[in-house]
Amino acid sequence: MDHLKLISNTCMLQHVRAAARRVTDHYEKALKPTGLTASQFTTLVAIARFRDPPITMLAERLTMDRTTMTRVLAPLQRRGLVSQNADAQDKRMRRLSLTPDGISLLREAEAIWDGVQAHMLEKLSPEVWEEMRDQLAKLT
Repeated sequence: MDHLKLISNTCMLQHVRAAARRVTDHYEKALKPTGLTASQFTTLVAIARFRDPPITMLAERLTMDRTTMTRVLAPLQRRGLVSQNADAQDKRMRRLSLTPDGISLLREAEAIWDGVQAHMLEKLSPEVWEEMRDQLAKLT
C-alpha cells in the first residue's frame, strides 16, 4: 500500500495530466464563443505562425500524429477557416493556410486568449511559468 501512495503522490503522468485537463478546461470555456476547441485554436495559431506549413510539419510542431492532426483540421476546413493546397514544387505535399474567415476568427480568439493567459499567470507567476515551460519542453 505504501508503494501505491508513493505512485499517487509522485506520478508525473497523473499530475501532468490532471493539470493539463484543468488548464484545457479554462481555455476551452473561454474560447467557447468562438466555437473553437483548445486544439483547434493552437492549430490556427501554428498555421498562422509557420505560414502555409505542410500538414506533416504542423503535426510534428504540435506533437500530434497525422491522424489526430487530420481530425483537428476537418472541422476547421468545414467551417471555411483553413484551406489545404498542393505545394508548388511537390504536388504530393499539402500546405495549410488560413482563409480570411480563419484570420478574422483567430484575431477574435487571440483577444480571448490574452485574458485567459493573464488569469492563468495569476495562479503562477510569469517567472514560475517560464521555468515550468522550459522544464516541460525537456519532456517533449
